Formats: sequence, structure tokens, C-alpha cells
Amino acid sequence: MKYSTNPSVICRMAEIISRLNPVELVTPTNVTEEKERWIRLAKDGYYANPFFSYDHTMLKEIASYGFELKAGEEHLYVNLEPETPAEKAIHDILINRIESAIICTEIAASILLGDDETTSRLSNKLYGWPSNSQAIKAYGIVEKKIEPEKAKSRFTKKEQDALKAMKFNANEIRYWFEEVINLYGIEGWTVEIGDQYTAIDVRDKNSTGKPLVGIPTDRTVDGLKLLELIGHEIDSHLRGSANCKALVAEVLGSDSPLAPLFDIIAKSDNELFYEGVAKISDVSVNGSSGLPLPYATIACDQARRGGDFSIVGEIIKGIRIDMGQAESAAINGAWSTTYRVMRGSTTPEIGGYCFVKDYIYMAGYDIVKHIVPEWYNFASMTIDEVSTLAKVMDLSQPKYDKIDAVGFVKNKLLSSNAK
Repeated sequence: MKYSTNPSVICRMAEIISRLNPVELVTPTNVTEEKERWIRLAKDGYYANPFFSYDHTMLKEIASYGFELKAGEEHLYVNLEPETPAEKAIHDILINRIESAIICTEIAASILLGDDETTSRLSNKLYGWPSNSQAIKAYGIVEKKIEPEKAKSRFTKKEQDALKAMKFNANEIRYWFEEVINLYGIEGWTVEIGDQYTAIDVRDKNSTGKPLVGIPTDRTVDGLKLLELIGHEIDSHLRGSANCKALVAEVLGSDSPLAPLFDIIAKSDNELFYEGVAKISDVSVNGSSGLPLPYATIACDQARRGGDFSIVGEIIKGIRIDMGQAESAAINGAWSTTYRVMRGSTTPEIGGYCFVKDYIYMAGYDIVKHIVPEWYNFASMTIDEVSTLAKVMDLSQPKYDKIDAVGFVKNKLLSSNAK
């Protein structure tokens, strides 16, 4: 790669983009209170529209970066000259990342303006949209017109029962996450617990500017779920990001002027491949219980058709009941599904809004089953990006090759329990 770039521009671009996580932008500040209110009312048969508040100070700051990112993109486009096909592929991926970052600044601005139509459209640009065939499959599953897939856990019934009898709080989840990260020898990641997290989340980019794994303060899981999380969050997500960063360094050289942007290049906001690979891991641990569920795809479709939060929530609750869930579990699940599809909305009582990200779990799982497993090591990039790289370089030797981290922790848990 020939460089005539200004190092200060590269560092500034890295500083800005490393803080732009679209999920963080659309997360309300009052989600805990609204969840409690919605569930309480739903138990009385009333399906409400929540009132979401957002961190306007943070959003204003993020929105202000748009012009700077566009200027930086132009600077890098003009002043970088790839000399090999692999460098050209990395160059194009970098431009993709800057374009996604610009979309994030526009999402922040549209939330500030209360422009839900634009926020919804921008999320579609980041994540795509469930195809009609994917929507038909989702409805077919819940209407029992499609035979559900069956899968076996890698663990025996005795092992599963023993693991399910164990309980782990947030601090214990963090301990085992850190054990696996250390087992791989991956550096630069923090695992933290906080009330700001509504779910366990691997965040390559976030407002701190540093990669982290977030765990909700009140999160508790059984041992089998812990193993699923280790396979999903650490062995799939975090390891994939670490491998992609190492791959970028291999192509450009660890002393490249673009080194501050390696973390950025390594992770796409489009997570179809990323979540599809993680769901493959879920199924290996939990069998049929780990299969992706159809609810988010249906919620996206219902929202696209004009359903507001209350309508979509009631529909999803009814479907969950029909699928055999108990009333309380169905209500909690309906909140979770609908919230994740409606987060980022400033007017959840007006239909048509959709933060579309969650359809990728089912769609990604179906697509990834037909992808070369060797590519799974690099799933923090998109399938198209990895496909392009595979044509110009050898992907058979990732820096962090897969080890049986799930089996390692399982053996530790069961041997400790036997004492």
C-alpha cells in the first residue's frame, strides 16, 4: 500500500469510528423502567406503547461527527494506493466501514429529530431486510406448516442435567469469559458488568472507544446457558474479530500507518455472517433449544406493515402462547422481541418503524450452513468481504484457530461439581 496520508487524520478517524456502535445509539436510557411497566400492564391484558428516552448529549456528539467522517473518507480514498489484490480488498473494506460510521451519525441525528422513518430506513441500509421467503418460513414455523428442524446437543442428557442445575451470576459469567479469552491469548478486550447493558453483548465499538464485552448486572444463567454464551460470544464473536484484526495486520503489516484502524476494518456492522456462525455454535451446545427463533422476523414483518409497539407485542405474545410458552414467559419474550425491533423509535405508538437487526439470527443460520466452515474464523466481516479475501489469500491458518473452549469449560464445571 502506498501512503500519502496524514497520520493525524487516521488517528482521528479511528477515535471517532471506534465509538460508533449502532445498538448503543438506539438503546433508550429508561428501558428498564419501561420494560417493568409494559410487562405489568400486559399481565393485566393491556398492551401498551412505551415512552422511550435517549441520551441526547451523546447523540448530539455522535451526529456532529458526520462531516468530519466524510472529509476523512475523501482523504483516505485519495491518498491510499493499494498495490496488491489483498490490499485492494482491505482498502474497499475500510471504505465500507467509514460509510457505515456515517450512517451511524445519521441515525443519531434522526433520533434527535424524532424522524423514525429515517432511522428505520438507515437501519435497513446497515442490516438489510428479511426476504419474503424468510418471512414465509417464519410464519410457516409458528403456524406449524413447516416441520421444525431437530438438532442434538453435543452433550449427553446426564451432562445437560448436571449443567442446568448450576447457577452463575454476572460476576461468575465474567470470570469464565475472561478464562476463555486468556485461553486463546487474545489481548485488548475488557469484560465489564453494568446496568447499561440489556443483554450480554460483544462490542468492538462503543462509547468508551475500546472493545468490550458487556454483561447486565442482574444476569444469571445455568451452566448449559453459560457454555452456550461462551461458544456464541467469545468463541464465535470475539475470536472472529481478533482473527480479522490479525488478518488485516498480515496484509498491511503491523507497522502500517493504518494500524489505528485495524480494529475498525475487522468488524462489520452488518452481522448476518457474525450471528449465523454464533447460532451454529448455539445449536451444537443446546441442540434444538439453540435453534434461531422466528419471532424477530415476524415482528419485523408486522412492524413493516404498520404495527405499533402495542400491536406487535400482542401478536408476538399470542404466537409464543400458541408455540407452547407459559403466559409469563410469553409476555417477557414478547417484550424482548418487540423492544429489540422497536429500539431507536421516538414514537413507538406510531406504526411502521423497525430496527431490523434481529432477523439476521434466523436468516444468518440458514445461510451460514452453506458457507465454507474455514471462513467461520473470520465471521466479523461480511460473507462477501471474506469471499473476496479468500480469492486473493490463504485463510486456512487464522491466528486464533478454534479450540474446544466450550468443552474445556464444561470439563472444569463438571469436575468441580463432582468434588
